[in-house]
Amino acid sequence: MHRKPSTDPCKPTTKTCLDCARAREGPAYRLFNPLCQFCGARLLQAIDRQADLPMNKRDRKRAVLTDWLAFGHSEIEIRRLHAGKGLPLAPLAGPGAAG
Repeated sequence: MHRKPSTDPCKPTTKTCLDCARAREGPAYRLFNPLCQFCGARLLQAIDRQADLPMNKRDRKRAVLTDWLAFGHSEIEIRRLHAGKGLPLAPLAGPGAAG
């Protein structure tokens, strides 16, 4: 489930999505911010892992992509992140951080 953002999830000082930071600490973290393309890719992965969705997974994933595209993200980039190995998380920001 994703929530509507009230503010930009990336603080100007860190440029790291707060939901991604929380998911990094606990991969079971289940909030996804549509202002973050990494959250969109994580949500697609979460849908893939669900065994008992009441609706077709393909339809649900299409609905998620539609939501994220409405926030200006690239479908190709979200799909690339979704297909990658591991959990897609916004890169850490700051001195010495990778990404």
